[in-house]
Amino acid sequence: MNEDPLEHRPIQLNMKLLPKIDPEDHGPGTIKIEGDAQSLQYLVDRITALLQEDDCGVHLMVELGIFTDDTQYDLYLHRLPCINDILRDRAREQSQTEDGK
Repeated sequence: MNEDPLEHRPIQLNMKLLPKIDPEDHGPGTIKIEGDAQSLQYLVDRITALLQEDDCGVHLMVELGIFTDDTQYDLYLHRLPCINDILRDRAREQSQTEDGK
């Protein structure tokens, strides 16, 4: 029996926004994602799985149910082009075509 590799994993991911330490640094700030090897592998697997899904986005922390009182951010993964945008554009074009008949 093939078990879904995304199921049954205790995942612990922490995210932090790190400000620039040097005000003269012209580079961007940093988003730090930390976790153990299994949790980071889950993140890689989840990103890969998103490529095969019909939906183009997922709120990762909500999906995992790993919010705590000190959770400040969710991680939203969003694939482009967004299938929702493509479907909305097609519906708009179809509506305009039907209105022009």
